[in-house]
Amino acid sequence: MFDIIISLIRDISVFKNTLKETHCLNIDKIDLIRNLSEVLSNEKLNRLLEIILNTKGNIDKNANFQMAITSLLLSMQEV
Repeated sequence: MFDIIISLIRDISVFKNTLKETHCLNIDKIDLIRNLSEVLSNEKLNRLLEIILNTKGNIDKNANFQMAITSLLLSMQEV
């Protein structure tokens, strides 16, 4: 689950900085990638990635899944 989100964030960042669709891994989601690249700044993308990686790490360390996901969603709303 997290790997897909991380891959999308990567593609958004790559497209935002290069404007080349050929560098995107999730070419089937290019419309979403294009739209989000216009809305999200590099700073916001980095913050989202950091939140997701922290949540993934917490779950890997056996944190309560429901609490970790709730925290993830709340943190993402703040970005």
